[in-house]
Amino acid sequence: SVHYEKAAEGLGCIAGEFVTETKNIRPALDKAYETALRESKPVVINVITDPFIYNIPFPNWTLPATEKGEPYKGIGEA
Repeated sequence: SVHYEKAAEGLGCIAGEFVTETKNIRPALDKAYETALRESKPVVINVITDPFIYNIPFPNWTLPATEKGEPYKGIGEA
């Protein structure tokens, strides 16, 4: 996995967050918010997602899709 939060730190952001589990997203958001508020600088939260789910563009939002570009219907439906 690419550590985008580390790259952002090199560009002036303060300590970023690297998240690999859903249960850790809220704590990372809370920590990032408090840090950004205190330091008045941006924070990057790098959340690793399911590599088997793709997004296809749709006017102003995205739809989850399979590798073939077909609509993703849920677990086991890829």
